[in-house]
Formats: sequence, C-alpha cells, structure tokens
Amino acid sequence: MVSTLSMCAYVDPIRVLQQMNRWFADHGRILLLEHGKSSVLPIAWLQDLFDPLHVRTIGCHTNRDILGLVSRSPLIIEQHESHLFGMIHLIWAKPSCKEGGSEPRSNWLVQ
Repeated sequence: MVSTLSMCAYVDPIRVLQQMNRWFADHGRILLLEHGKSSVLPIAWLQDLFDPLHVRTIGCHTNRDILGLVSRSPLIIEQHESHLFGMIHLIWAKPSCKEGGSEPRSNWLVQ
C-alpha cells in the first residue's frame, strides 16, 4: 500500500494507521510519503503559527509529528528518511501481528 501526503488531513491519523495494520495484517508493506513538522526550530515555529490558518483554508495540518504518529501506531517502521529540513518523510513500514497502538513498535534509529 502506498499513501502520499494524507496524514495531514485525517481527523484521527492513529486510527487510520491502525486500520492499515489490520488491512495488511498477514503480509504486505506500507509506504508513506508524508509532510510534517520540521526539525529546524524556526521553521517548526512558523508551522505552528500558521497551522490554524492552513486547517481552515485547505484542511491540512502542517505541523504533525509524522514519525511520532507512526511510532505510536501498531506499524513497524523498517526504514525512514527525512528531507527538506526534516519536513518530508519517506517511511517503509510493515504491519505487526497485534492490533492496538498504545506502545511504539519500531526498529529504526533516530538520526
């Protein structure tokens, strides 16, 4: 499954990730290309400042912690890349055998 630039618009992105885990519980890979909060503090501050405007005008949260969301889901992160000041994320994940999402399940190192 491939999902691109969609986690910003969901009301409950953790629930969507849990659904992905359920849909592909026996096999498969989940590839995510998402934008989120920058790792550069001045940019992150601007994202926080303008997020309410973006949500009202285009329905997009520009300041979501994408890695945090995926880490809190039942998906297992196999590989991760961040680009463009830490705002663009490429995530290769696979479903876990368990449903839920209360504990992080990942095997990647934060860079």
